[in-house]
Amino acid sequence: YGFLQWASKCNSPLIMSTFAMVLAALASGDENAVNVFSFLQLTNSNNSNLLTNPRANSTLLTKYSSICWSTIYSTLSYYNDALLKASDPSSENVFNSSSNFGLKPKGSVVTELGEDSIIYVSGFFQVLSQVAINSSKARAELLESDNYQLFTILTNLLNMNTSLNGSIM
Repeated sequence: YGFLQWASKCNSPLIMSTFAMVLAALASGDENAVNVFSFLQLTNSNNSNLLTNPRANSTLLTKYSSICWSTIYSTLSYYNDALLKASDPSSENVFNSSSNFGLKPKGSVVTELGEDSIIYVSGFFQVLSQVAINSSKARAELLESDNYQLFTILTNLLNMNTSLNGSIM
């Protein structure tokens, strides 16, 4: 119980990922999946009022979980945008630099994330998948929320050639 309290307020990516994996494990069965979904939704609504002025509310921010659906969506969206920029052939990269002696890549280029980023994002994929697998009600809420934002993010991530494709599916 102490780990859950501490990890829910921790901002370390590794601890946040571990906490997400614990939530994923707790999401077994329909009722538990709905409870995890509601917990992360409740955390969303609690944090939304506090995030308007973080400096004034810094002591209050530590009372609520650092992981919520908003955190998960914004993190996945951030990595989606970063990977999109990294895989964009018109952006400045190793294949467009003058030091490559005119060499061009053969085949498709796999855009990679660092190990810590993969671990961080994988925890979020775990909690998303377990909540969606175990509750049709929560799955519908996840997919339909914010104008199908999750579906769009996951589709965009799948369209890129990354090591995350297995986790996304």
